[in-house]
Amino acid sequence: MNTLSLRSIVLAAAITLLMPEPAWPHGDRDEEKLAEFQLHLDSYQEDVASMIDTVAGITNNAAATKADVDALIQQWEDVSVHEAIEDKATLAYPGVWQALIQLQQAVVAEAGVEDAGESVKAALWQGMGALRMAATMAVPTDAQSDAEGELLSGPESIAAIINDLNSAVASYVDGDAALAEKTIFDTYENRFEYLEGDLIPKDPDLVTALEADFNATLPLLFKQGADEIAVRRAVANMTTQLETAKTILEQVEAQRGDVF
Repeated sequence: MNTLSLRSIVLAAAITLLMPEPAWPHGDRDEEKLAEFQLHLDSYQEDVASMIDTVAGITNNAAATKADVDALIQQWEDVSVHEAIEDKATLAYPGVWQALIQLQQAVVAEAGVEDAGESVKAALWQGMGALRMAATMAVPTDAQSDAEGELLSGPESIAAIINDLNSAVASYVDGDAALAEKTIFDTYENRFEYLEGDLIPKDPDLVTALEADFNATLPLLFKQGADEIAVRRAVANMTTQLETAKTILEQVEAQRGDVF
């Protein structure tokens, strides 16, 4: 493995481990493995190395297509290091998503593919470095979220998320992109993650699309200084998907009521 960059170390040191336990969106969470994630670092490194091989295959192929990047994104969804970074190296997680989406955009545009590929590799190694740093720190087993105790139903949580999206847009329009990005990060970690367990069995593609939008599409628009129209268009698309999620959650809660 390459020596960790200073940037990786700084990022890892900043990781907040007292975050709520998210619902793993693409299969059952391996709680035992997560609890002892430091014992699986070599396996996670193998995941990263495998993904980097896939990235190299894309950047070295002049005929690479969006489908190739979609396959890379699916690989990211499937590897164990995804769950570990999401759960134990929270602040590194959006960076991987953003790099993947930027690679996808570069391949479609047929410009800057090599640089975008290097960004994906760097984001993956930073996530791995953050995991290694987290493994040296004491991890509480009963971490509490600041948002815990705010007991909302699934549909109520969706309404709160949409409100947070609108607040983020307002902050961005007012010139505070950093606050806008933080608002999106917080609502994803503290609200949406808790809904995924109910949504996945009904519409896993919906969850994947929203996960990408929360962690990449919208934050990238903020970082790139996109115009207000583009930001509002992205939020409108997310809102439509969230309304679909709300309908699913209403059905799930109705079914629970029938059972009990």
